[in-house]
Amino acid sequence: MLENELCSNFMAAATSYGWDCYPETDDWDILLVREGTQLGLQAKTTLSLRVLEQCLALGARNSYRRGPHFRGILVPDAKARSSTVLKRLQLFCFGDCRYNHVVLQDAFRINADPMMNWRPLTTCWLPAVIPKVPAGVPAPLRLTQWKQSALRLLARAAHRGFVTCDDLRELRLSPTIFHNRGWLVPDGNKTGRKPHYVLATTPQHIRPDQQHPEEYAFFLAEERNRAAAT
Repeated sequence: MLENELCSNFMAAATSYGWDCYPETDDWDILLVREGTQLGLQAKTTLSLRVLEQCLALGARNSYRRGPHFRGILVPDAKARSSTVLKRLQLFCFGDCRYNHVVLQDAFRINADPMMNWRPLTTCWLPAVIPKVPAGVPAPLRLTQWKQSALRLLARAAHRGFVTCDDLRELRLSPTIFHNRGWLVPDGNKTGRKPHYVLATTPQHIRPDQQHPEEYAFFLAEERNRAAAT
């Protein structure tokens, strides 16, 4: 079974038990969320030191201060689930076709085991909308914090017809990448007002809204609601 198939099957099972599944989010193959509880999973076809390093974030700065409440590994090997080493490392293992439904069924059952809780000072960042991207694939397409802000800016430009430097500052974005990649261009009006930038008709590089069309539709609707409320 390939990693993407493993992830797809698992997310279907987890969703049926009330978990929201965020694929390829905050460096996790799958980030599960239910009632404020976060469970980060790394998926591999075999249990290896590499996947352990990913889960433990060895060498990463503040890896124990920031992250999900619980961490785990998703592998197709049923034997891995009984590993005492993983338990000592505070890692859950979902390792058979049933995907340990006992744990998935009730978020509070996980919370009942305090020894497995990493107690992060800061939990993982979650996008405003669950990404519609495949999990467990090489070179995954991720909806990052920067991309989310970029999608909001592009949605504003599409709805209003233009954006200004004030919009870029509000969303904490630098204009450089939007100009260098040909995503936004000046409207050419020099009447003394603040410069207006509009969507380029022929962008030089693929834009975030082209990479994430479904998520972009969400932010476009968000922008329309925001404009209607002002």
